[in-house]
Amino acid sequence: MNRSQAVRALRGLLAATSRNGALPGGTRCLAEGLGVQHAAAPPAVVATRIQAPGRGFAAATSDGGGGGGSSDQRNSAWEEVSSLSAAATEMAEEGRPEEAKALLKRELPGLVEKYGAEDPSVGMVHNQLALWAFYDGQFADAVESATAAHRVWVKELGEDSQAAAFHGIRLGMALTADGRPEEAFPLLEKGLDVAVKNYNTHLEQLQALQPLAEDPAAAAEDASEADQQVMAARAEQQRTSIVMLERLGRALQEAKFYRALSFLGVRGRELDDKWDDNGAGACFFLEQEMSDAVTDMLRWVVPDHPTVQAALREHNRLVGQCRREGLRRVSDDLQIHGQRLADLVEEARNGKDG
Repeated sequence: MNRSQAVRALRGLLAATSRNGALPGGTRCLAEGLGVQHAAAPPAVVATRIQAPGRGFAAATSDGGGGGGSSDQRNSAWEEVSSLSAAATEMAEEGRPEEAKALLKRELPGLVEKYGAEDPSVGMVHNQLALWAFYDGQFADAVESATAAHRVWVKELGEDSQAAAFHGIRLGMALTADGRPEEAFPLLEKGLDVAVKNYNTHLEQLQALQPLAEDPAAAAEDASEADQQVMAARAEQQRTSIVMLERLGRALQEAKFYRALSFLGVRGRELDDKWDDNGAGACFFLEQEMSDAVTDMLRWVVPDHPTVQAALREHNRLVGQCRREGLRRVSDDLQIHGQRLADLVEEARNGKDG
């Protein structure tokens, strides 16, 4: 990502802040050379809570961390796995995804033997395998890898940590697609609760990292060596926060989308039975959540990106599931909504092509 892309992405993120939940940023963030001045801060994020399945479906409102340890072995593990991940990603981007997955699977046993099954670097490999399996529709494999990644971070930092919540969302997405929405929903809901705090933290950090003067170049000329060191540290923190916000902006939309999808998978029959009471309204609310999520996914990725295409695929899968279960009103409504999502993506595709 270059500077201009970062500016556009961040502005889009800030514009969408007032209606978005958030995700933690993952285990490590490799800050690239990004810099952007932060405008007036948007209001703090308030995530929409969907009452857990089993207690009705009323809607109410409520308000990525890294692994511990700094040993040479931990640093060596991160360096080795980062290099491996980069090589696999390059293969995938060159149109060789099966080779990329095979590389990770081939190297994984050696990494486990060298660093241990619960080392965070091993969790990074599991997470990448889970994401690719999910995009490829290999849901059992996605659940297996996502479970392993989640387990690593629960062990490393605790069940309520940002990293565990982030990987819990990945696991929730895989479980939803694998036909296990009852298990998925609490992971997705909890992840968003943790994510809101994480998002606001990074936003506050970015707001605090304002330039020391209106003209940073001029200020630097008169600055002492100590001042220059402080300014350099602030600039590095600013770059890190920007990259983290970009990661959050992309990931949080998936969390919102699959949380709504899993809820419909669990409570679809109740919605259909109570359609004329409050089922139709609840269904509309959930569809709006998914529409907002897809709209904002398209801020970050192209329409043909696996993130977007997987969302459309899983929405269609839910329509078919509801139809097979005889949930006529829910399935009919979701089918219409699915066409609206497809239209959103097509409009974005035409706009980007133009």
